[in-house]
Amino acid sequence: VTATDAKGESQSISYIVNIGKEAYNIGINMAEEMDKSQPLHIPITATNSAHVKLSKHLQYTVSKLPALTNIDSVYQVDKVKGIKTVAEGNFQTCSVYSGASSSAAPSASSKCKDSLYLDCRTWESGAYLLNVEERQHDTVLVSEKRIFYLYSQQDKRPPVRTYLWVSPQKDVCEVGEEASFLVGTAAKDLYLLCEVFNGYQVIRREHLILYSLL
Repeated sequence: VTATDAKGESQSISYIVNIGKEAYNIGINMAEEMDKSQPLHIPITATNSAHVKLSKHLQYTVSKLPALTNIDSVYQVDKVKGIKTVAEGNFQTCSVYSGASSSAAPSASSKCKDSLYLDCRTWESGAYLLNVEERQHDTVLVSEKRIFYLYSQQDKRPPVRTYLWVSPQKDVCEVGEEASFLVGTAAKDLYLLCEVFNGYQVIRREHLILYSLL
């Protein structure tokens, strides 16, 4: 905006206007692979095009996905359909003016939440679909989906049919500590080369053979 007075002197000020197809975006911050022995804390936010947090009343569903029939197949988040709903409910996000503490599970009286809390200890290991949306009557106004995989350290097989599944359990260590990774396969026999580097130098190399229990 430029204003000019009678003497011809001008002053200008600029504003940034963000324009998007949707009124706001739903953000879901979660890992793709999650240990089901621990309650899931999934941060969910609603932000406008200027990245300002909004308070929105949302609905969520978690559905169990069918197992992949082929080792070369992959899930497509916009096409896959769940075979069973394992959790559903309402969720109100926090605006920039209504900060809710994320240090502990919110009480039932909280008006907004920073994270969705799910107890999935009794759920089967495998693939799941989280769908978060705002609905008005039968119309979906805004939605966001995530596919994630639940596993247990006691599982005898990976949670998804794939050639190589790796889940870091401890990948940041002090000197003298041991790193830990869960490794699995759905292939008949998999020859695995494991190498540990220090900079560009290989300090340890080991060959393993994985056998599928699928």
